[in-house]
Amino acid sequence: MHFYSPYLPLLPIILTSLISASPTSRHAIRAATRSPTVTSIHNFTLDTWVENLAVRANGQILATLLTTPQVYQVDPNPSSANPATLVHTFPSTTGCLGITELSPDIFYVVTGNFSISAVGSTPGSYSVWELNMAGFAAGGTPIAAAKIADFPQSVFLNGMTALEPVGGNTLLIADSGAGAVWSLNVDTRAVSKIITDPLMAPTSGADPAVGINGVKVRDQTLYFSNTDQQLIGKVALNANGSARGPATIVVGNAPGADDFQLDVLGNLFIAGDNELRFHGTVEGTGGPPDVVTNSSLVAGSTAVEFGRLATDLVSVYVSTNGGQGQYFSREFTNPGEIVRVDVLAAGWPKLR
Repeated sequence: MHFYSPYLPLLPIILTSLISASPTSRHAIRAATRSPTVTSIHNFTLDTWVENLAVRANGQILATLLTTPQVYQVDPNPSSANPATLVHTFPSTTGCLGITELSPDIFYVVTGNFSISAVGSTPGSYSVWELNMAGFAAGGTPIAAAKIADFPQSVFLNGMTALEPVGGNTLLIADSGAGAVWSLNVDTRAVSKIITDPLMAPTSGADPAVGINGVKVRDQTLYFSNTDQQLIGKVALNANGSARGPATIVVGNAPGADDFQLDVLGNLFIAGDNELRFHGTVEGTGGPPDVVTNSSLVAGSTAVEFGRLATDLVSVYVSTNGGQGQYFSREFTNPGEIVRVDVLAAGWPKLR
């Protein structure tokens, strides 16, 4: 867990005010806030599905594409001479999915064969690759990538996260088709299906089968979305990433839930179903997540990440596919893109 200096002195005051308020008053205050400002950072082509994103320590955004096997770096500075730079194109695969940073500027990417038009995954086609971003700059030439492991027994790998908060060597990877979590030790390259749970499973008969999707680890607990079951769940972890017990539901009414992020208070910002939603875990109201924004700019929202610079600490970045339906109709009207949502300025409690 990292706290960034501009808001750290205010943290005790804000935490006290949030926790001491009654659930009713907290909800009323949050419901009265204005809509946040939503700004387009970069548009890709009309038929580009932006699947996931990560933010480098220097503020640059890494975006994975599902419609082509590529990772781009996007500069959030609107006056940048290089708004988007190709980082790498992966061979012998059709697209990229989860991305996460395991150590400073060392990122890992899931690749595999998933056909949007045919609505299906090719089991066993998935791999995890390493990207060393140290020294990579906007406008630079593409870099090499190193394959870490293949997953021949996987069904549909998707979201990915680090088991340890800093300096670890283990990745946890969601298998949306199998309703499971795989572990990967990037040093030994050992692969293991480490968790299965009914709350991670896809819905019977769903096409495509998209169970567990986004994954995040906080305080030795794995949080996960399940798109088919429309929920956010959590499960306590042992030191090796295995489950200490059965998973439980955190949010039971989250239609289209894709990837998500937790703020320092444990609140959830959830992408999916053409919206960015918020679930306040401090409230404990038990209701469905509130809609932060359903602006047309977040049509087909797929992932959400916090900014890491003083200029965007009050914001989240959201990746989109422009609207899932257009990939089936082949009548494209909205581009896949990355947008910025200024959440804290509109009253949504986000600290990082």
